[in-house]
Amino acid sequence: MKARFALGLPADSPRETGELAALAEDAGFEMLSVPDPSSIMRDCYVTLALMALRTRRARIGTLVTNPLTRHPAVTAGATHLWLNSRVPNRRGYLKVLFSQVLPHFR
Repeated sequence: MKARFALGLPADSPRETGELAALAEDAGFEMLSVPDPSSIMRDCYVTLALMALRTRRARIGTLVTNPLTRHPAVTAGATHLWLNSRVPNRRGYLKVLFSQVLPHFR
């Protein structure tokens, strides 16, 4: 059985994350992810497109996308665009998690 390694990358700077993705792939990581905190960071799909351009084999995608903070139509359109135009060999993926902060009840 072969061990496989995944790595979550920061999404602060798309250019730097693309460079880190290339280094991570060269180091043997097979799956590379970035967060999709749609309201507090840069757009993850720009970063994913740059990661796709800088890598050849690694699967790339989001750590988690929350359809309560990013509209599903926006997610679908952006995912379709970067997967079809930037990720050859079907290396991309999308993780979705429904999450909601509930008020504290006393």
